[in-house]
Amino acid sequence: MAAKFYPATRKPPRPAPPRPTGIATDGGWKNSVIKLDIVNRVAERTGVPKMKAEQAVDALFHSMKEALARGERIELRGFGVFVVKPRKRGVGRNPRTGEEVAIPSGKTIRFKPGKELQARGFAGEDDHDEDHDDAGDADRGSSDSTL
Repeated sequence: MAAKFYPATRKPPRPAPPRPTGIATDGGWKNSVIKLDIVNRVAERTGVPKMKAEQAVDALFHSMKEALARGERIELRGFGVFVVKPRKRGVGRNPRTGEEVAIPSGKTIRFKPGKELQARGFAGEDDHDEDHDDAGDADRGSSDSTL
């Protein structure tokens, strides 16, 4: 294979820097998964072309966004639950001036990992022992206070 020739007036292209891919143990981002990674994995596992996989992933995310915008709860068995919760209004401070600033009420999205993720060591925000029972999905549909 012949070496590439670049005229003296032109520098060879630099390789692209490696893309971050996940969370480091020191709290920095090291191993993150982006949408393109999900599309590629869907295409590999299902054997569908990447364009079709991208359309499917986009449709899934679009449906989830619409459901959350309507305030609906999204329950994905084995993965977890997304729920829209109201956020209280409050008072904050401008860090430069120290002046108090009113923070309006709003909505936020909370995620509670399902039992399969919990078995892999991912616990929810306010998970307590009473949330984990051997009766299956007995805690499903209970109060959202554990989210």
